[in-house]
Amino acid sequence: SLSNKSVEDNKIAVTYSELNLGADSYINFKIDDSSCGNLFANISIFDGEKEVFTLKQVVGSLKKTIESRYSRLYWVKAEIYKLNVFPSGHAFPELVQREQERIVANMSGTIWKTQLDRIKRDFEATVKEPFSEGKEVLMLVKVAFHELYGLSLQIQDIDSNYSLGALHRLKMETIEKLNQLGLLQRNQLLTL
Repeated sequence: SLSNKSVEDNKIAVTYSELNLGADSYINFKIDDSSCGNLFANISIFDGEKEVFTLKQVVGSLKKTIESRYSRLYWVKAEIYKLNVFPSGHAFPELVQREQERIVANMSGTIWKTQLDRIKRDFEATVKEPFSEGKEVLMLVKVAFHELYGLSLQIQDIDSNYSLGALHRLKMETIEKLNQLGLLQRNQLLTL
């Protein structure tokens, strides 16, 4: 026997149909959430068996959840571990965070050609160095999830002034280490 039912409240509408074939009965759900759109379509729950979702259902749900939860732009601090510039002019950097020289977080990024050209120009004008790997940057990003390429940060802009400060901090730390090792003034001890 087949029965259809619908339940609604202010935000979520659940439509399901139940087909009873004895031991092989199942229920199909369609959940509409006005804040996130369709979460799962045609979720099948089998009596006495495992609840099974298609990969497309799971990925679609993740995409909608991420788009709903992370809908604004964020400032994120990270190191550009590898820049990965493609012939198209787009870059797909590997972003990392280090603590005590150990990588503690890793994520992929995307910089489209037009943003990359502008970022390079602004970065080099401010920092007086090329925009390249190994630099800690403060990025304005949008969190993005693509069904085929996964989770990434779409880099919209970079605060070059932050990078200038980070380079100065690195320079001061290097000078301090050389001083502690007694190497800072070593050349002055040499006779000509």
